[in-house]
Amino acid sequence: MSLLETIVALNNSCDGAGLAGHINVETGSIEVSTGLMPGRCEACIQHLGFSRNCAECGRKKDTHYSFPSGAGDGVYAGISFYSQQGTTVLGSLWLFDDSNKIATATSAINSLEALSRDIVGDLVLPHLGDFKEIPGLVLGELDLEAANELLAVQDQNWEPLDDAVMLVPFSSCDRYTVALFFQPVVDSAPAKVYRAAGGDETNMTGGFPESLYPRALVIVDSTRADELLNLGYNESLISHDWSRQFSAWNTALQYSNVNPNGAQCALFNGRLWNAVLERQKAFDQNQRAIPELNENYFIDAFGWTLQASLNGLTEADALLSSLYEDHRESLDDETLAEICRIRGFQYSGLEKFLAEVTRNAPKKGLNTLLSKPAPKYCPQCGNSFSESAKFCQECGSARAL
Repeated sequence: MSLLETIVALNNSCDGAGLAGHINVETGSIEVSTGLMPGRCEACIQHLGFSRNCAECGRKKDTHYSFPSGAGDGVYAGISFYSQQGTTVLGSLWLFDDSNKIATATSAINSLEALSRDIVGDLVLPHLGDFKEIPGLVLGELDLEAANELLAVQDQNWEPLDDAVMLVPFSSCDRYTVALFFQPVVDSAPAKVYRAAGGDETNMTGGFPESLYPRALVIVDSTRADELLNLGYNESLISHDWSRQFSAWNTALQYSNVNPNGAQCALFNGRLWNAVLERQKAFDQNQRAIPELNENYFIDAFGWTLQASLNGLTEADALLSSLYEDHRESLDDETLAEICRIRGFQYSGLEKFLAEVTRNAPKKGLNTLLSKPAPKYCPQCGNSFSESAKFCQECGSARAL
């Protein structure tokens, strides 16, 4: 099955599809795993392979798969295909295209009205272009049951509050099978532009003429993998020189973002899940809602918006304040700590920050640090704070001001 056939099979087999959100990649490498991985590790960067055991950072083989994000940095869209009335992710699709075309198209899904659009038919398939017929290869399986975690998709070298990382909501199957779909580098739009400008093609291929770009990540419930990932025997991928490929990926030219996109990406995701919350209110009125979903929707809406606000994006503050006011009765210590865990940053010191942004006194019980002087050093990693810093530049812990 080609990428197009796989997407159509997923779409035809699910109860509905929706945008999971966007992920920002700043280091040209993506990772899918059982829960969040540690982030940047120099030993892992030098490793040749999709998965590894690493004594330095603790990564374990077959709990993660990492690879280049297409031609390099960008904002990439994730689509979830749901089963069981929208409570379980049957499959997850991530597309690593050029010029953020699919992320730009799906950025229309940011309001209550836009949620009704056919995301696959209207916003994904028309932008597949040269990717429609590319072949795929199964990398392996992720055991979420053993890890007691959700699927995570992240920049392999992510840093707290810098790049968007995502625990895919409702990815609750016991095991997921992971597949990658590839395009020859020489056939790609970036390579054609580079050649036309007089560039040496070996810079794009890393000196490996058969070099490939990963263009799509497809993750499906393992109990349905034979049906939904019927990739067959592809001689070109089976016999591909993967040792040489991994070396080529380490040396090939990659495209880089001119400006960081993490904060804007986080705010978009916050608006997306806030729109889902608004839709849930309408379902509540018509007695068609599934009540246990509300907490999950709120955690994603609040967490992403909080991340954007912590990054200094003032346009996130109004939405954060509104979410805080509407849900402050449920925003206890346990919920806030879970939000921070999912977003990949520390809980310490956020109470003061929330009080400032929302202009409301935090709920009783949330604040234990307000009366203390602002620390000079981060209690999590020991990095020194600059005078006006709101969070640690090293590990992302919020500062108790």
